[in-house]
Formats: sequence, C-alpha cells, structure tokens
Amino acid sequence: MITKQDTKEQFARTSQSYLTSATHAKNIDLDIMLFLLQPHEQMSVLDVATGAGHTAMKIAPFVREVLATDLTEEMLERVEELKAKRNITNVKTMVADAEDLPFEDGAFDAVTCRIAPHHFLEIRKAVTEIGRVIKPDGLFILEDSISPLDNELDMFINTVERVRDRTHIRSYTIPEWHDLASHARLAVEETLIFRKRHDIQDWIARAAISEADGEQVLALFREASPMAKKYYEITFDGDQPLSFTDDKVMLKLRRF
Repeated sequence: MITKQDTKEQFARTSQSYLTSATHAKNIDLDIMLFLLQPHEQMSVLDVATGAGHTAMKIAPFVREVLATDLTEEMLERVEELKAKRNITNVKTMVADAEDLPFEDGAFDAVTCRIAPHHFLEIRKAVTEIGRVIKPDGLFILEDSISPLDNELDMFINTVERVRDRTHIRSYTIPEWHDLASHARLAVEETLIFRKRHDIQDWIARAAISEADGEQVLALFREASPMAKKYYEITFDGDQPLSFTDDKVMLKLRRF
C-alpha cells in the first residue's frame, strides 16, 4: 500500500528532473492555464502540489502573490532555485498536504494544480479541501492526465503509469472529475481535452526507477493490445518502444 512517505521519497529523489523537464517547464499548457485563470494584479493564488514550481512562476508576474505548496521539501527547494534564477519575488513556498490544507475557508482568489492529482491518495478529500480554500466565485484551474471511458484502455494506461511510478494512484475519467468537482461545490465552466506525446526513455528516466522496472514498462508497451497501441499511438524502432501519446484535461472550475 502506497503512503505519503512513499510519495515524498519518490519526489525527493526526482525533484531535479522535474525542474529540468521540458514537459513541465515549457509546454503550451502553461499558457492555456494562464488564459483560463485570467489573472489580475490583486489576485492571490495557491498553487497546490507545485512540484518544481513552473506553474507558480508562470502566474507570478500577473498577480499579487502566489503561495506554492508541496508535500516534498526537496521540490520546494527547486522552486526557490527557480525563483532566484528568474528574480521573482512574489512567490512564497510552504510544505502542505493537498488533503489537509492549513488555510482558512475562502483564503484564496484562485487555486491551480498541474499534473499532480493522479498522485493524491484521497482524491475526493483533496478536491474538497481545494474547494474549501477558494473564495466564493473564485477559480480552480486544474490540469491532469485522464483515462478513456473504455475499461481496457483505462486499465492499460494506469497499469503502465503505476509500474513506472508506484506513487501513481489513478488517472481519472472526465465523468469522475465532474463528480469530484460537484462534490466540492465547484461548477465546471470549461473542459479542454488534449493529447500529449511522450518520449518513453525520457519518461522512464524522469521517474528514476530501477533498470528492471524500466524493462517491465517497456514490456507493457510491447505487449499492448492492438487497440491500446492504436489509441496511445505507441511507436517502435523494431521492438523498442519509442513514444506514446496520452490524454490530458484542463478544467476551469468556479466555486459556488
């Protein structure tokens, strides 16, 4: 059974790779998140599970302040490095658990969370906590990996993800996300679905797993069903898996 200590250890070990990851640092999804947020100079933003802080840094020039929180201290050290490199002064960092946020109700104008909820042990509790700390009529801008509605495709991607990173809990479906939002008193205003291509060797390397586990991940891609190979656009060089494409969602949610 995965624990929060497992999650902290995993991301302590991989924090540097997330700082330098092009997928996390440079993709157009950061621009989309900023557009959906519609930031202004009086806005106070909480960035939950900030990782290396790329989302917080993207938002910071346009708002009053950003509080970047993460369960892992080493990740927040990477945020401080990025702050110094970019000379950003309105981002603060704090260790905090997404499932037990240490803030008053309605403390923030908006919350962001990018490519992280699939690691949360209790997703409903985390989303409820996020909804709680948003002011009435405030926004939650979320991005994460999602699963298709087909059970076989769902099982394939979540199995591959868990072998590659055992702290992966689940990539949820769109209906599951809409249910989580409703439970947390968050109204869905925008649902944007897009696809992202991954170089498999880079994707495996970022997780800092053993060679044996990496081989198991490659074997799962080789042994994928024809339907999974087609849907996830798995490419090969001979029998060597090269890349795959998965689904992401961007949600704009408003607190009611």
